[in-house]
Amino acid sequence: MRRHRRLIRIGIRVALAAIALAIAAPLAFWCAAQIIPFPEEELCAIPLSTVVCDRAGRVLRIFRAADDAVRIRVDPAEVSPHLVAATIAIEDRRFRSHGGIDVLAIARAAVQNARGGRIISGASTIPMQVVRLLHPRPRTFASKIIEAFRAIQLERRLSKDEILALYLTLAPYGGDLHGVEAASLAYFGKRAGDLSLSEASLLAGIPQNPARLRPDRFPERAAVRRARVLDALRETGYGGVDPSAIDEAGARPIHVVRRPFPFLAPHFAQWIAREVPRGRIVRSTIDGEFQAALDRELERGARDLHGVRNAAAILIENETCAIRAYAGALDYFSAGRRGQVDCARAVRSPGSALKPLVYALAYERRLLAPEERLADVPIARGSYSPVNFDESFRGLVPAPEALVASLNLPAVRLIERIGAPATASFLRDAGLSTIGSGEEHGAALALGGCGVRLVDLAGAYATIARLGIRVAPRWDEDAPGGEATRILSPGPCWLIANALREGHGATPVAIKTGTSWGRRDAWAMGFTPRFTAGVWFGNHDSRPAADLIGARAASPVAEATLAHAERGLPPASFARPPAIREALVCAETGLPPSPACPQIAPGLTLDGDARTCAVHRIVPVDRATGEIVCGHCAAGRDLARLALAIWPAEVEAFLARHGKPPIPPHSSDCPRVPSGRPRIESPAANATYAESPGSSLTFHAVAAPGTQCLFWFVDGVFFASGPPGDRPAWTPRRGAHTITCRDDRGREATVAIACREP
Repeated sequence: MRRHRRLIRIGIRVALAAIALAIAAPLAFWCAAQIIPFPEEELCAIPLSTVVCDRAGRVLRIFRAADDAVRIRVDPAEVSPHLVAATIAIEDRRFRSHGGIDVLAIARAAVQNARGGRIISGASTIPMQVVRLLHPRPRTFASKIIEAFRAIQLERRLSKDEILALYLTLAPYGGDLHGVEAASLAYFGKRAGDLSLSEASLLAGIPQNPARLRPDRFPERAAVRRARVLDALRETGYGGVDPSAIDEAGARPIHVVRRPFPFLAPHFAQWIAREVPRGRIVRSTIDGEFQAALDRELERGARDLHGVRNAAAILIENETCAIRAYAGALDYFSAGRRGQVDCARAVRSPGSALKPLVYALAYERRLLAPEERLADVPIARGSYSPVNFDESFRGLVPAPEALVASLNLPAVRLIERIGAPATASFLRDAGLSTIGSGEEHGAALALGGCGVRLVDLAGAYATIARLGIRVAPRWDEDAPGGEATRILSPGPCWLIANALREGHGATPVAIKTGTSWGRRDAWAMGFTPRFTAGVWFGNHDSRPAADLIGARAASPVAEATLAHAERGLPPASFARPPAIREALVCAETGLPPSPACPQIAPGLTLDGDARTCAVHRIVPVDRATGEIVCGHCAAGRDLARLALAIWPAEVEAFLARHGKPPIPPHSSDCPRVPSGRPRIESPAANATYAESPGSSLTFHAVAAPGTQCLFWFVDGVFFASGPPGDRPAWTPRRGAHTITCRDDRGREATVAIACREP
């Protein structure tokens, strides 16, 4: 009997110990999970895909995560409510109420597994599955314990919605698809927020066994699993789904094909992906409708061009400086075209496309008047002798006309007025960061003797359209615009827009084209008050082509792009700023007149320009000799006052060849004017020189004291200028020639030479 009682007491103690252990162990387990922190590095190390969307949220391009999977971060608030409800109903019915592990589910699983003699149910909650997805482990009992422990920790670390977001981001949906966003795009071609009940329930069932339940490969199995998900929704009532809607969803046939991911504005998306942290979802500034129109016009424009393999274009909304459309090449996947090269960000020669910026700066610095006549006459600066595109010369041309005709020589002279370094500094301020100091380019800056990027040049033109306020083009719809900087006043910008304005529609377009040397690049930059478009055509290897002319290749695309952007909008125009005034100007120079100007005409002036016409002068002349006299030599002479137009020597030479009477010389008897015209020492008068390849003939003259500049002419055509010490070199040409040297007082000397075969 005693022994029996002792055994009973031992049994009771063992039972009590077992009960205590059963109570203490879970309590200790739970307490440890509360105290020990969750390993944060697992949350930070999730490899995610970068996704670039348009401004409406439509996906443009998806970039694979570091592990080569497609895994897109999601927010449950942006996912279809049907998908959230279906996922919770089938995976973890008490997700909202348990603390990481579901005791009731564990008990149910234990009973089911015991009855079946095998593992039928694992009782894994959504937090436990997240733990396993963050750190995969072998499917063992020990792993289950660890997952349960970490799940409790995860519940303490994150909210329910944050845990659900992780699950919807990490869950496998077949192949390289991870997360509902990737699966929704691949299987249905839509964002996860747009899924129907049938689609959502189909996706919700896949993570249980992605390899066997992929709807694109095993539609029958997927249909059975979808029915189970819909039954779970009906049983739980979760999400408040109407039973009739559940029946209708279950009756829908499954026709799913794995779709390619969107691949729109690929170069733009690639650029943005490099600018943002990996794994970010970017709502860009791209407008889907404008992008489609730009792509269409670029392809159409390239269709009839021969020998042209590459193109790029951009559309900027002026008010926000947002990039609304962007095409970096014609065919991203073309190896022959090097389609993966983003030509919109490649550095290319802009040809004449920089001229409006040069004119604007000249206006800004009051070195150019709105109606001023510019000299389109031959120019030579040492070995640099630029010519116009058509190799002709027009003489004196109003500034707006010279800009529209894209004349090279007036632009070169404007650079000389401003200074190449100052021009280059302004262009960099306008966003053309690839331009150097200006010293290496010189006056050739005006003719495209530098390299720029299309995206930067379009931004500079948008600055003109914004009447001088520069904001860098932006690509993030949700980020504020960059710093606004005024680099031009409204007056010069209006003058450029008014000169380049084309068309007679409600909103005329200002267009400037450019063609680089050798026809390697064709440009067109256009703008309205609302939009700026930039277009480039060329070849990635700089191969020239006859069709690479800005007006032919690029201009139609720019105009069509702007016309589409302006479609349906009210008329818009640039209002003339108060700094631009109507006034009378000299009819020959376009500057405010002096008393000597023989004719005046209505025109425009720019406030702050204090210059007046200095070409027309009233000078005293000796009636007997016709020579100009001054106060030092006028005494005792019969004088007359004569109105003369005295232009710079190279302009005078050109005008003289076209009928302008020569300027009378200054009196040779004047004691204050050094006597003696220049004396040409080389070439020698009446000498004969041999014409041979690579040979050159050096010009040299001895000038009177006080002479600042000598001007050289060959057969009446201006050749070079410089101080008396300069020795310009001329390549002999077969035949007879006249060499003239004129000083800055109009005195000149001439020699005749001949060139023969060697």
